[in-house]
Formats: sequence, C-alpha cells, structure tokens
Amino acid sequence: MASKRLITVKGNAQERGAQLADQLSFEINSLLEQKKVKYAPAMNEVKSVLECFENSVKTHTPICYQEIVSLAKQLNLDLYDLLLLSFEYEAWLEGNKEKCTGFYSRDTHGRLILGQTNDEDPEDWFSAKYDKVIHLTDENNCKSFIYTHPGIPAYMGMNCHKLVVLWQYVDNAERNLLTGVPTTAIIRELLTKQTLSSAMEFLKNTPLAVPNNFILAQEGCGGINVECTPSRIVTKELQIDSFCHANHFLTDSELIKSDIGVKRPDSTSLTRQSEMESRFAAQKNKISIDETKNILKKYPITYERTLASMVFLPSENAMHILFKGSSSEYEVYKL
Repeated sequence: MASKRLITVKGNAQERGAQLADQLSFEINSLLEQKKVKYAPAMNEVKSVLECFENSVKTHTPICYQEIVSLAKQLNLDLYDLLLLSFEYEAWLEGNKEKCTGFYSRDTHGRLILGQTNDEDPEDWFSAKYDKVIHLTDENNCKSFIYTHPGIPAYMGMNCHKLVVLWQYVDNAERNLLTGVPTTAIIRELLTKQTLSSAMEFLKNTPLAVPNNFILAQEGCGGINVECTPSRIVTKELQIDSFCHANHFLTDSELIKSDIGVKRPDSTSLTRQSEMESRFAAQKNKISIDETKNILKKYPITYERTLASMVFLPSENAMHILFKGSSSEYEVYKL
C-alpha cells in the first residue's frame, strides 16, 4: 500500500491535525499562497464568510473543527488563512464549471461498488500533483480513506464501517453562508459515522451552506442518493439497480425546475449522465470492478478537468484510485 500519494495519520483529532501538518506543510502552503492571490481583491468579503464558517463548523462538525485548528496551529498559520483553503469550494461555486460524475452499483457477486471522478480546474490544483489519500486511524481504531487536496477536510471517502461517501456538484443558486456548514466539513464528519442511518440523520439535521448531491452507501444496507439545498433535502433509496449522478438534479421536480448549473452553455452534465447510464445498463446491473474503472477512465466521463477517478469496494475495504498525469493503472489501497 506504500505510495507517495498515501498519507497516514492516527490518534485523536489534535494529533491527526498535527501529523497532517508535519507531512503536508509544503503542499498546504503552496496551495494557500495560490488561493490568497486568487481571492485578494475580495478578501474582506471572504473573511466575513469565513468567520461565519468557523462558528458553524465548530458547532456542527466538531471533529473536523478540531483537526483544522490543530493543523493551523502546527503550521503556524492564522486560522482564517487555513479556512480560506479548507472551504474554498463555497467561494469557487459562483464561477463553477461543473464537478464530478458518480455511480452506485453492484458487482458480479452482488456486493456494493461505488465510484466517481473529481473534476476541477487543473490550474487551481497544480494538475492534481499534490492530491492525496489520507489513511486515517482515530482514537477508537476506526480507519478511513479520504481523498482530498492538502488542507481541505475531505472530498470523498470510505470508513472501516464500510460506509462510503461520494459528492457531486448541483446548484439552484440557493445559499446559506451565514449559518450553513461548508461542504468539505460535512463530508469529513459524515466519514466519522458508523451507520448509514446515523449519516443520514446527521445530514438532515445539519444546516447546509450550498446545494450538493451526496451518494451514501454501506455494505449490507444499500444506499441513499441525497439531493440537498439549504432549504430542501430529497432522498432516493438505492438497492439493486445501478444509479448514476452527474451535475444536475434528477429526483425532484421542484429542484429540477430551479436548476441553474445544467442551463450553463458549457454544461456537459446531461451528456455525462446519459453516457454513464447507458454504460451501466449494458452491464445489466452486474458489473466488475475493472469495468467500472474503465468506464470512469473513458471520455466523456474523464476529460481535461478530471483530476482523479476512484472506485470503492466496501466489502473488501478497498479503494482504487487513478490520479491525473499518472500511469493508466489505478493504485489500490486497503484499510
């Protein structure tokens, strides 16, 4: 499992934050300097939002908050500097160009298999050069894999309770930046949950800063697709049939009507959605892990903005991931 992409941390939240700082100091500072330049013209406005985020994260996602505070302290960074990087997605959202295509399915043995791409502007993230998988072991010996950029709490992942969390951009222009919790803090906290039901309970009771789609699943329990905005949560239970989600609302008529992302002239969401559905339909809801990896690698699912493609097989505690610019072979990690 040794890889320069894999970062191992263990202990309580403070210890994990300090260990992340020790191992990722250069990468975090490089990304942070880039973000400071990017947001310099609007820094006063951004700072006021970050002050709100500090309060909401501390209140609703305390584990994530403790890790961030420890990380900032170990790096000798002002907390708001680190928050600028940690919750950059909410600022980036206004200029978005779509983000990620995900799926839920069953493999040829009937086991859960989930995966997605992470699509972002390569220039904003050094073409994925610094992207990592965090192999985390908490104070209760629960292990997790978290894909992310250094300094950001979490993008996607899986824990030792065989709970998988995927994330796709959707947007209806609704915002709750004053009291809502930013996306990557929500994902980090979701990955501390032991059951699918407790993850859903947390999501339903946590104020959201912006709209998102999450695919949550747990081996033995099936899955749930969650299209959510600051004022509305719509769930779809997932069991045997495959399910795919790109970057437009699918499951609720009101959200579909209010969708602004899919109306952008450069949107490719409908194309990617159709392509994913047709490829999974051809497999008759029984697909091998190699077939899912190949699907994610092919255009238009992978395109110039794709920084990573990943597949989770929770029954084996396995994560397969392919980074932009690396070889055509997925790296395989096991908890």
